[in-house]
Amino acid sequence: MLTANLPDEFVKPLAKAMMPPLMSRIRDLWLDKAIPPSLDDMEQYKSSLAQVHELAVKIDSLHWPGTETLHDWGNNAPRMWLNKRKETELDWTRNQVSGQMLCLTLTIMDTLRHVGIPRRAQDLKAVDFLS
Repeated sequence: MLTANLPDEFVKPLAKAMMPPLMSRIRDLWLDKAIPPSLDDMEQYKSSLAQVHELAVKIDSLHWPGTETLHDWGNNAPRMWLNKRKETELDWTRNQVSGQMLCLTLTIMDTLRHVGIPRRAQDLKAVDFLS
């Protein structure tokens, strides 16, 4: 649209000023969030990668700057997906361990209460146990 309706003398400086920050914002606000945490959405991710490549090629054909951001994102897609997958699995593991520690602590405190240890001592014993 810009190239069809405006002279090159206006479009080139405008593209030079706006495309690099625009491409970075697209990457940060949309593309990075499109990385799926599992294999379930892999087909949609592949489609997104193809669309990003098409956009980069189109912008390249106009000789506008900023496409290196899109090309880098597409080239690093496997590594970014693997990092996202690791991050997701690590979060899941942390939640599981945290939940198990909470259950264990509550079980110990309940056992101490049934044995007859005063509440204040129970709290101290639970803290000592977890340290």
